[in-house]
Amino acid sequence: MATSNTAGPGDGSKGDVWKLVTVRYDIHISAAPWLTWNGSPSLPEIAPKLGWMMESVQIDPFDSGHFMYGTGATIYGADNLTDWDSGGTVRISVRAQGLEETSIGCVISPPVGPAHLFSGVGDVGGFRHTDLNKATKMYDNPTFVTTPALDYAELAPHTIVRVGNPTGDWTQHLGISTDSGDTWTPSRSEPSGATDPESTTRPSPSAPTAGGSSGHRRELRPAGPTTTEPPGRRRRGCRPGFRCAPTG
Repeated sequence: MATSNTAGPGDGSKGDVWKLVTVRYDIHISAAPWLTWNGSPSLPEIAPKLGWMMESVQIDPFDSGHFMYGTGATIYGADNLTDWDSGGTVRISVRAQGLEETSIGCVISPPVGPAHLFSGVGDVGGFRHTDLNKATKMYDNPTFVTTPALDYAELAPHTIVRVGNPTGDWTQHLGISTDSGDTWTPSRSEPSGATDPESTTRPSPSAPTAGGSSGHRRELRPAGPTTTEPPGRRRRGCRPGFRCAPTG
């Protein structure tokens, strides 16, 4: 019954008797605030979701109030499951610290700004990390399900561009920030190469100028040897024939 969300603890009859569940739980996601996917849906849908793709529910055989279950996004659990029998509220929280089923597509570390690291992550978009020991909300405006490429402007490193696959009601594939990722703006136009950010294993999308009015080619590939490229497409200090990581 893990996937139905319609049954709850019975009367001790070991599954012979079931009760219909009303919403007598709350979910605390401070340990993983991205679990709403930046959504604010209308009822009956809620965010964060109680779960989906639920593969297992496990109750502690030595403590009936303690249980955990896995979803398509995390591991939830509670310590007061038996309060449900007496009409109480079950307090569900994230129990998957450090155990997220995602993949890292790219990372950058601009030389300026309060964020130590920007990450592009599969399934949950990615994050602006001002504290490497604390989870934060995923990128928004626009929201991407996957972010395969990020970069900052060499001469104006507070300006950051991210490319990704939009989710929800978003259609834009480019997000631009001019304040070190504190706020984002969807691009007003998308040059060629931006509409299919995963068309190659190492995407090379165009970054719009002036917030999206026009575009020019901008490499977002990692450092490594390549063929000679025009000077305007290399970071400062790079020798022709090589693509360089950001200079300090």
